[in-house]
Amino acid sequence: MQQSKVSVAENFFGKITKGQNGPHKVVLSKLLTPFEGDKTVACTFCTNCNNYMEINNHSLEILTNIASISKSSDMRGRYIETKKCGVCNSTPEGVKFKNIPN
Repeated sequence: MQQSKVSVAENFFGKITKGQNGPHKVVLSKLLTPFEGDKTVACTFCTNCNNYMEINNHSLEILTNIASISKSSDMRGRYIETKKCGVCNSTPEGVKFKNIPN
């Protein structure tokens, strides 16, 4: 019996499933993980799709404009939480700057 191209691909790569929409809660250990990118200035967390993302200065500026706040030069001890992000929505929504809990 011959397998279809889809089932061969699923056997080789695995089946891709859509993640469950939120609300999700932030995991502290993920916020405390050292940044991987050398231009990373902050971490974002999306409560809708549970996505954690490192961002650079340009992305930080975009998010501060959406949140209507002035850009902070120091994001140490802080992260950005969104209700929707660029991964699960075309434009981030519900942008909040928060302190990382102790």
